[in-house]
Amino acid sequence: MGKKIFEKNLNTKNYRNLTKEQQALENLRKFDDIVIKQADKGSGVVVMDRVKYVVEAMCQLGDVGVYVTLDKDPTDYMINKRLQVAHTHAQKVTSCIK
Repeated sequence: MGKKIFEKNLNTKNYRNLTKEQQALENLRKFDDIVIKQADKGSGVVVMDRVKYVVEAMCQLGDVGVYVTLDKDPTDYMINKRLQVAHTHAQKVTSCIK
């Protein structure tokens, strides 16, 4: 009788098909003192010291020329506004169908 299609051969080894760069990144991810992020431009990868990364992020977030502190969380307000817009459009579509 021939070999079954779904028969599992336990003697074969499974190899991961990773590039050297992917293997290096996987190894770097094990370290807690670094941050690995996709670059803003292009398809590059940035590896940065975690403390320097946090300091840079806080400096950018602290730039009052770009960001302001809100008195309250605007999420509920924005959701309600979007629901109102969606409801208005749904009414217009429904009235066109009739």
